[in-house]
Amino acid sequence: SDASHENNYNVIASIKKRYPALELWVDAGISNNNELSLWHELNIRLIIGSENFAQISNFTSLNTQEKNYILSLDFMSLGYQGPTELPTNTEYWPQDLIVMSLNNVGANQGVNIDLLRNTIERANGFNLIAAGGVRDIDDLIMLKKMGLNAALLATALHQKQISTEQFESIKY
Repeated sequence: SDASHENNYNVIASIKKRYPALELWVDAGISNNNELSLWHELNIRLIIGSENFAQISNFTSLNTQEKNYILSLDFMSLGYQGPTELPTNTEYWPQDLIVMSLNNVGANQGVNIDLLRNTIERANGFNLIAAGGVRDIDDLIMLKKMGLNAALLATALHQKQISTEQFESIKY
């Protein structure tokens, strides 16, 4: 895995060098301060995934004082993965928070509305980003009405289920 880690790092470093104004969001599977400081050198937005931490002390030991990172609360088929305090205690949250429903990723079955609603209840003042299950423009409009600030999507783009005109019409 060191070789692939190195390759990903080099590829991302070259993209950042070629397009310095581009804001890259990268989930590098960071679980400790050595990895954190390595990736910080690239001047990218790091995504820190809850699944990479067994206990809250592992998470809080990261040197993330500037809080420019994005926290991803990771939900799998077996439920939430990570320290139990993270999804419920907002004092651990940075400004930007991804609600990742991996069951919905690539499934083209829609978003996990219950999971998102549950998080929205305690997320006043935070930027919530939905991940997993966005099928079309109607899903994006629904997420916007629910109060989400953004959505991560790939399958709907690859399968051309959302057009450029539709994107421009919604203006997040």
